[in-house]
Amino acid sequence: MKEPRGWILPEPPEHGSRVLLLNVTAVCLFFLLFCLTFLDNSRFPRVVLTGIPLLVGVWGLRQGWFPVEQVRPFVKPVAALYVVLVLSSALSIDPAFSFKTFVNEHLWFPMFFLFVGLWAVTPARQTVLLRGLMVAGGASAALGIFFYFFAEQLEHTRWVRRVEYFIFEAFDEDGEKYYRARGMLWSYTRSALVFMMAFPATVALGFRAWRTRRTLELALAVAVALVSVWFLLLTKSRGVWIGVAVAAALTWLWMRGTWLVPLAGFVVLGVLLAALPAQRSRAMTFFDHLSDPDLMTSGRLDLWQQGIDPIRENPLLGVGYGGDIFQSEAAVERYPLIKHDRPPGALESDDLQSDLHSMYFQTLAEVGIVGSLVYAWLLALLLRAGWRAVRVERDSGHEQFPAVIPVFAALVSFLLIGVVYYYNEEHVAQMLWGMSGVLVAAGAAAAAREVEEEQAAAGPLGVARGEGA
Repeated sequence: MKEPRGWILPEPPEHGSRVLLLNVTAVCLFFLLFCLTFLDNSRFPRVVLTGIPLLVGVWGLRQGWFPVEQVRPFVKPVAALYVVLVLSSALSIDPAFSFKTFVNEHLWFPMFFLFVGLWAVTPARQTVLLRGLMVAGGASAALGIFFYFFAEQLEHTRWVRRVEYFIFEAFDEDGEKYYRARGMLWSYTRSALVFMMAFPATVALGFRAWRTRRTLELALAVAVALVSVWFLLLTKSRGVWIGVAVAAALTWLWMRGTWLVPLAGFVVLGVLLAALPAQRSRAMTFFDHLSDPDLMTSGRLDLWQQGIDPIRENPLLGVGYGGDIFQSEAAVERYPLIKHDRPPGALESDDLQSDLHSMYFQTLAEVGIVGSLVYAWLLALLLRAGWRAVRVERDSGHEQFPAVIPVFAALVSFLLIGVVYYYNEEHVAQMLWGMSGVLVAAGAAAAAREVEEEQAAAGPLGVARGEGA
């Protein structure tokens, strides 16, 4: 069947609105991933580019375009999560703050997650998501590098209002000044976390282009990878370096690449760190601070110690939903999270931490034991579906779900660095929730395939018995 010309998805050329809406959705998701890497002037397009796919999802369900069976296992944990978040917001230390954050963020993220689980059921649709991540990562890295070197020259123009948006001035334990690239999310951590998703996607697209001899896409993937590494080095986010490296290595190996490539990559990275004084000094703190774990973790041990009281006093549903709940007025008055190098006394906003800098501690503090168990339920189902899909994708020899391996590798790496980072909020959270829907779409197909293989192995008699049962 001839593919419709002028569309990015090779959907069958049917009559009616289905092909049009599916392609419009693909365009929206592609540019949404791009917008999720930008903080300034991105709110309106993010709302529009999220709203259109959700509306298409509702319409598509009514029209029978999407098989609901594949998301059915996730409906109950998502519904339970909504109940917990509403209860946590209602009983929050600052209910107005929590409900406002809920309406702006997690009211939409699980819906977006389920929609991608319905939509991303073909190789072409998953490839759109991968390419969106690669382009978004490349643009974000290139602009982050540009403003890191030229923000001072562009200050007082309409392009740069404050140099501090793009360059963070920090001091090490010896009082030596160094600078960190903040990127387009105006945060060296959040801007770096984008590449937990974008870099594995780039690796997957580059590897596939190499296999199929698509020279142009391979060259683009290599260029994006190099620019991304440069930007990540400028952020000096040590933990994210580890996370991105693990995600990229897992992606390459699960796609049946040779061990030599990630090994060579680590060697090259080591040479770069050795050649760049500021980055080398930052990396060496892993070893220099072994005798002082709190210093090695940038004061996180002291911060987690401060989090014990709010967790202990609000065990079931937490102090209230919201990644920045500790910045609310009520929380600052009762549970101020003071930076480890600030003396107690009259505190200003710069003296306070916004969260507990740990996905696990922060979630426990926000939504308590009940909310943490619901998140664990949802995560367990997602990991099970993802691992099933990875095994089928890795062993089948064909690319039915090209986004599964890089997304699952990224999710595993996010869980690894979640010990020292918090990312379940704003742009990074929406990207992670949305792309995780890929695992839902592929997991259902993988489970069905496993059943078919078991029936085929059992033979005609086993199939007949199964039907009779």
